[in-house]
Amino acid sequence: PAEAPPFQPEQLASCFTAPELPTLLKTAGREANRMSADELKAKGNAAFSAKNYTEAIDWFSQGIGVDATNHVLYSNRSACYAGLQDFEKALADAKKCIEIKPDWGKGYGREGAAFHGMGDFPSAIASYKKGLEHEPGLAMLTNGLQEVQNAMRSQGGGGGGLGDIANLLRRPDLLE
Repeated sequence: PAEAPPFQPEQLASCFTAPELPTLLKTAGREANRMSADELKAKGNAAFSAKNYTEAIDWFSQGIGVDATNHVLYSNRSACYAGLQDFEKALADAKKCIEIKPDWGKGYGREGAAFHGMGDFPSAIASYKKGLEHEPGLAMLTNGLQEVQNAMRSQGGGGGGLGDIANLLRRPDLLE
């Protein structure tokens, strides 16, 4: 028997009407080239570990584009924004993380760190305490709470406490 000729993509055109074909091919191409949210998260974590916060934000943002319900992606992107001292964006992502998974203590840790960086110590303390209600003893929360309380004592309750935020970013438990 004679061998069949190799498949040619244009042969698909005979199977679908003209309006369907461009959409089908475009969707198939996107799916073939798309990384999973977990793969994108891994790339973001690697960039974060190298202190390439802007690159990490891009990877986490792409992951959110794939899976907007993944609370860890918002949490990790929040840490990147905190690393860039963009605490408003860090806070927005922390709040989104909490909205998606309100029983996850680490989301409140992100919120507390953002408030801390903004100099809003009372809100930072409230966030850390709320997180501890969900995950008692979680080191990120107990350490964050202690750092805010220390900053309040050393600064008389005012100021930004950015040195403590830098200490938070050095901790290995920061990312999932």
